[in-house]
This record gives sequence, C-alpha cells and structure tokens, in this order.
Amino acid sequence: AAAYQLSRETGLPLYVFETDDWHAMNPGPLVGAFTRRWHQPLLAHAEQLWVTSPQMAKRYHERFDVNGEFLFHFVDPDSYQHAPEREPREKEELRLVYTGAVNAMFLGALEKMSTWLNDGIVVNGRRVVLHLWGGRCPDSLIGPGFRWRGFVPVGEVPGVLASADALVLAVTFAEEPALRELVRTSLYTKTVDYLASGKPVICVAPPGTAEVD
Repeated sequence: AAAYQLSRETGLPLYVFETDDWHAMNPGPLVGAFTRRWHQPLLAHAEQLWVTSPQMAKRYHERFDVNGEFLFHFVDPDSYQHAPEREPREKEELRLVYTGAVNAMFLGALEKMSTWLNDGIVVNGRRVVLHLWGGRCPDSLIGPGFRWRGFVPVGEVPGVLASADALVLAVTFAEEPALRELVRTSLYTKTVDYLASGKPVICVAPPGTAEVD
C-alpha cells in the first residue's frame, strides 16, 4: 500500500511481481481486511504486473480485471548438474532433500511424510531420511527419519541438491478455501532448482495444482 500511494503521489511507475496470492496467503481478519482494501487498486495501478503462474494470471483477470504476465524463477542448469556434493552421503541412508519454507501450502503433506519416515522406511537396506534445509522447521516433524539442517544460502543450494538421492516437493491436500486457492495459483521456486539438478523428484500434490505446459 505504501508503494502504491508513493506511486500515485509522485507519478513514478509501479512494478508488481506476485509470487503468491496476497489475500489467500494472509487469511486472518486484520491482514485480510487490509488486502481486500488495497489489493485491487494496487494491481490496477501497476505499470507492469508479473505473476508466478498462468493460473494466477487467469484468476487475477477474473477477480481484479487486470492483465498479469507470467514470469518465473530461472537458473543455469549446468551450475546445478556439475555442483560438487556439499557433504558425502551415508551408505546406510537413502537421503531425501527438501529446501525452502515450511508454510501452510506444504505443512500438511510434510507432517504426513514425517510420520511415515519417523516410523521407519527402509529401501534395499537403506533407511530413508528426509533432510529439510530452511530457516525454520516445526518441532513436530523432527525425528529419526526427518532432520532439520537449517538455513542454506542460495549459492549453496546446488551443492545441497547434489548431496541428495532424491528431492521432495510436498503440497498440502487441505480443503480450506484459502489454501486451495494458493495451491491452484502458486508455483514454487524450488521446482526449477530441483529440475535443474537432474535428481529424481518425488512430488506429492493434489489434483488442480498450478502447472506450466
């Protein structure tokens, strides 16, 4: 709202890039009232609007009568596929890696996975363990099959992925309207990182999840 007001007062162009639906990401009554008041005027005023998926562009046109252009994260695949492993893998462990935030879009699916992993899954004699790299991790997830490794800088992500046997993308199956809206319209930065690494990707997601042809 401050950037919108500043643009109106000064005539400076406003550029907006939305990676998640602001209103759906903040369903609480106070923040929700704020986004309902300012979301449409801000988007309509923008000189250029970029959105994170074709589905978001379609939904925003329907809801706000604005035209958003699809823009997403990109990387150099060579820097990922030739990255040295950050750390050696343990012979008795089949290592899964998840990178990034654990927010409402991912928590439900990760909770279910953590239950299975902490109870113990063994494949060809190797214990399956998920290593989560991110700024925070709910204590309820952590156990013998689910480890929190802490924050990883962007420049070190290729090495972390290179240390994995497989990568995990887990999206909630929750039915709350706000979460369903997020799942339908959001793509995840980690998706491009994962695909660039050349590692197998285990994707757990409900029907209707945002996608790109």
